[in-house]
Amino acid sequence: MVNTVVKGYHQVQTTPINDITHHATQISLSPGHLPQSPRQVRVYIDAAFKDREVAAAVVIRGENDQILLLVTSLFSANNPPDVELWALEVGLLHCVGRNWHCAHMFSNSEEMVLAIVDHRSSAWPLLIFPLMLFLC
Repeated sequence: MVNTVVKGYHQVQTTPINDITHHATQISLSPGHLPQSPRQVRVYIDAAFKDREVAAAVVIRGENDQILLLVTSLFSANNPPDVELWALEVGLLHCVGRNWHCAHMFSNSEEMVLAIVDHRSSAWPLLIFPLMLFLC
């Protein structure tokens, strides 16, 4: 079972990325503190939706705030609220592929975080497989 914790959207993380302030809420998919060892990573996800086209971005940072991976992905979607979940899947799959199983996920989409908490997204069944790979 995915233990997703929202520590209130009032506790917003602020991380500068290339002189841009990115506000994100942590999605706790694994227990523990923020990365303190090379095997722990922070995964920042974001997605934009327009005219059924989605651009997703994933930034993975390790210790000392070093960027370990920067990925973008383009795809089509019919349901705008689920595009952030697709970005989450992209981030999870990259973590699994690199054996980064202790990841702290961050998103600026409060709606997506609440959808995960409530298991109420139409894309939720599609995320079960990558989440199980990630957690096992």
